This record gives sequence, structure tokens and C-alpha cells, in this order.
Amino acid sequence: MPAELPADAPRVFIDVGAHNGGSIGQVGEGGYTFDRMVSVEPDPAMIAALEARYATEIAEGRFQIAPVGLSDHIGTAQLLGDNTEGGASMIAGKFGGSPGNVREIKLIDWATFLRDYQLGNARLWVKINAEGAEIAILDSILAEGGKNIESLVIFFDIVKSPFGAWKKWRGLRDPRPAGSPPPPGRKGLPNDS
Repeated sequence: MPAELPADAPRVFIDVGAHNGGSIGQVGEGGYTFDRMVSVEPDPAMIAALEARYATEIAEGRFQIAPVGLSDHIGTAQLLGDNTEGGASMIAGKFGGSPGNVREIKLIDWATFLRDYQLGNARLWVKINAEGAEIAILDSILAEGGKNIESLVIFFDIVKSPFGAWKKWRGLRDPRPAGSPPPPGRKGLPNDS
């Protein structure tokens, strides 16, 4: 997936599904050197927590919050739940019975995200943990080409929802024709070597 970007291109860590900023904290405390960090988080309560926790980094211009949900299209969605069960989600079946708090959020696709946050010419390290929206986000990345992604780590929370395991399998199968290697330990799927 990586494009031919200069070695001195900005290095940016992208935290999709930032919650309260745990991954950003690990990156900062772990001694990783990124020119910028961008958290994607649509939940207003978590956005407020990120703004308070990383006020210095925001003021210095090293950290941005994208107050949106990433998806395979531009529009809106219902965000369900209030993080008491680990995270809010756009997947209705993820929380079983009542979803609790419901809010409308703005959705953008990967190409729009790259444009809006000036990431088209940056080298990207991406972590996705989006409480079930991982497949739509991966589809959007693949549609755009994913050309400047140096590293992509996905936590497939989709498996915690109805038919989620099948959706994960489909999501892992789709990158192979785009030239991505199969995940470790997975053989027997189309295009596995």
C-alpha cells in the first residue's frame, strides 16, 4: 500500500475510534516520533475528554481531533450507546437490548478525511478500533488506494455483533486483490499464498 513518498514526508499517527485517548497516550509515552497525531472520534463526551487530556498537544499543533465517524460514504448515522459497555457504536445489535444514548453524527469517507486534515502527502500509521465500523472504513481506505499507509492495525469489534465474524472474513479477503499480504496465520482464502 505505501506510496513513493519522500523519507522526510510528515509522519502522522491516526487513531480511528480514539475513545478517551489511550492509544495516543501510548504513542506519546512510548517514545514514538510522529510529526502529528490525529484522533477520529464522533462521540461528543469522548471529544471533550480528548480536548481536556491533550490540551497542550492541541495548543502546540501536534494533535488534532476529527469530530466525525469514518465510513465508506459521506452522510450521517446514529451513534448508539454511551461508552458504559466499552464504546459507542453505529451497529444496532452490538449492545443487545436497549442502545441507551442515541446521537446523530457526521460521517466522512477516507478520501475526504485525507483532504480535510491535509494527509495526502504524509506517511501514515493507522490504528482502527471503531466498535463495528471497521469494515466500512477498510472498504473506504481500499477505494482510495491506501497508498500512503505505512502500517495498518485493525481491531475487528464487528465480531461482537450479529454476523460479525462473516463480515470480518469478507473484510480480510478484500485487500488481497489490492496487493496487501494475507494476515499471519490465515491460509486457504482466495489469493492466499
